[in-house]
Amino acid sequence: SNDIAERKKLLTKLIEQTEIQMKENGDLLAAHCCAAYDAVRLLTDSTPNVGFGTVDLCVKGLSTGFDWIHLLPKGAGEFAPLKMQRYEKLEKARQRKSAALAALERERLRRNMTEEEKERARLEQLALQQEQWDIEEQQLVEEALELLFIAREERLSTAELTELMTLWENILDLKEKRYPKHLKCCICQNNLGCVLLEFYGPSHPIGSNASFLFESAVKCIMDASKSDQESVDEFPGSQILKSSADEDEAINLSAERAATAMLLLNQLSFLLDTESHSQLKQAFLVKCYVFELFNSLSESDRDKLVNGVVGDVFLMPVLCVRSSANSSVQKVLQLVIHEVQTNLEERARLRKEEEEWLAQQAVLEAELAAVAERQSQKDDDSLPPPVKTAKQRRQEKLDKYEEQRKLAADKRSETTKKRQIMYGMIQSNEITAVFEARAQRAETLEQPQWGADTEKVEKAVKQFSALNAKDKDDHSKL
Repeated sequence: SNDIAERKKLLTKLIEQTEIQMKENGDLLAAHCCAAYDAVRLLTDSTPNVGFGTVDLCVKGLSTGFDWIHLLPKGAGEFAPLKMQRYEKLEKARQRKSAALAALERERLRRNMTEEEKERARLEQLALQQEQWDIEEQQLVEEALELLFIAREERLSTAELTELMTLWENILDLKEKRYPKHLKCCICQNNLGCVLLEFYGPSHPIGSNASFLFESAVKCIMDASKSDQESVDEFPGSQILKSSADEDEAINLSAERAATAMLLLNQLSFLLDTESHSQLKQAFLVKCYVFELFNSLSESDRDKLVNGVVGDVFLMPVLCVRSSANSSVQKVLQLVIHEVQTNLEERARLRKEEEEWLAQQAVLEAELAAVAERQSQKDDDSLPPPVKTAKQRRQEKLDKYEEQRKLAADKRSETTKKRQIMYGMIQSNEITAVFEARAQRAETLEQPQWGADTEKVEKAVKQFSALNAKDKDDHSKL
């Protein structure tokens, strides 16, 4: 009986535990179902497929053209439509407030900045923008180069070739927008022209656009060289400082000159390859500029240029025209150097001959001038004096009258000065003493006992008499 009671208790206990566990499992299943439902509501836009069951037995439902998710109740943590709209409005208001406060703070800092700080901030902003542009452009160039190498190794379809040309055209459009009339833009025009010639040829309607691209690049380079009368590195926006002694900047400057020479040589190679002899003769200034650039390059850059290879400039490759052997870069460069050197020698010879001829002409002109001068002297001695015209006579009269007026004005000025001196003597005690001496004892003026006073009075009398005599003479002449 005791064993039966114990077994009963144990069975009852097991049953209670099983009931509790079943209840907990039911609650846990409901919790998992609620969590799955909440996840579906929060993380999905729609649920067209629904399935229940196990691997062996399951039930699936599919609905198309009907969204039934919005009919279900909201999940835990999911906003109701009105609450969601209110939350979005609050979030937008908070963002606008933050942006306004940030703008006010930037404006306050900008007003408190000095001119140097403003300039530094502007340069930093430009440098950051340039860095972003360089990264973007480098990615585009790498993508275009990768497709170009694939096109050279494999035969591409028309669509793939169109994609290749579109990539290079996009790079050119980007450079023209960001760096107008800059060496970067010229390099992109050259690269697109080389790619068009390589895959289409000059006779194809698409490949014929290479001529326009080469001419545009050369025109931009020559315009810059004419305006600055210096090397092509002085394009607008260029950051090269020629006066700097930095070795890296000197290397960059030499690389830019080599790239410029390659662009000009590509144009000449294209003209030679298409047998445009008239345009080749007209492009003598381009040849002279190539000769000047070639002489300014370093030895390593010269060797690379002769082999048709130029290093990257502004993070961009400089492509070379793939033409025949007669119009290769080396052949064209030799022709250009020979033609320019021949022209320089001919010009030096002509200049020397011109200087000799000018010297002879100067000697001859000097001799002729001496002979003409001697002859004119003889003619002047033998010929009567020339007859003056009425105009010349009137001018002489006017000149004589003007001279008389000047003399009369000088005399009047001198007379005025003398009168002022005389009036001063009249107002002084000396002239009073003279008149008293003349009126009372004129006979004693020459007696020696007067002494120094007598000599002083005598001198004053003589001066007064002389001034009176001169004044009378002047009045009579006037």
